Amino acid sequence: MDNSKKGSKQDLQAEKDIINETFFLDSGHWTAHPFLCTRERFWLKYDVQKIRFYGALYRYISQKPYKNCADILFAPVGDGRDYAYLEGMYKQVHGIDISPKQLSKCPRAIVTKEADILNSGYADGSFDIVIVSLFMHHLSRVSFEPYIGEFRRILRANGVIAIMEPSSLYPVSWLVACATRILGKIPAKVDDEWPVYPPAIRRAIEKNGFKNIRVHGMTFNHVVIPSFFQSVINAIDYPLRIIHPFKLFSESIAYFAQKA
Repeated sequence: MDNSKKGSKQDLQAEKDIINETFFLDSGHWTAHPFLCTRERFWLKYDVQKIRFYGALYRYISQKPYKNCADILFAPVGDGRDYAYLEGMYKQVHGIDISPKQLSKCPRAIVTKEADILNSGYADGSFDIVIVSLFMHHLSRVSFEPYIGEFRRILRANGVIAIMEPSSLYPVSWLVACATRILGKIPAKVDDEWPVYPPAIRRAIEKNGFKNIRVHGMTFNHVVIPSFFQSVINAIDYPLRIIHPFKLFSESIAYFAQKA
């Protein structure tokens, strides 16, 4: 679980290739069966978590001088779908990604750049906020610290890093992991993709000199949970999001931290 001693190279070609795979729900994989997952539940799960994530980010920066006029970087940006959640927060939004196919889908308002995050080419102190959403779980065999260090370099003084990732401590993820080892890998997932151990992210943040670290739980039902179990998960939703240390066992976990 100690991510700090791992390598520093991500398999970039595997990440590019996965973009061309069949959409998860059209794959025919056992996890895409309507009994386990529907299109409505698939998008509802991600949208609710994103709404909670960006709401928490807005509250975190509410006392910053740039709260309504920030220069923001999505790292990576993917297809830019998260842009809509930044309404009222930015002056300009940038996005970096290794996939030209993904970048071509981004809203035109995003200033895009095709590059590896570790070799971003951005000048020191370019941004007020760096948003890292659902990226670091692609680095299960890679140390988080070089990436956090690069984000720190391109942040301005008192700038903020915002990270959201699936948690390896979420009990349902253990069951899904066991099942996929037996029944096969979920489509559109690279071999290096795995839920992260939350303390590993915090250590990387602390080692890079960030302060005012805040953690939020983002639970909203794992995609692969039969509908009749949904009410059980919803019943424990509040403590998994709000009460420490239960937050660490949330499906996804968010860290917000300020550059010292």
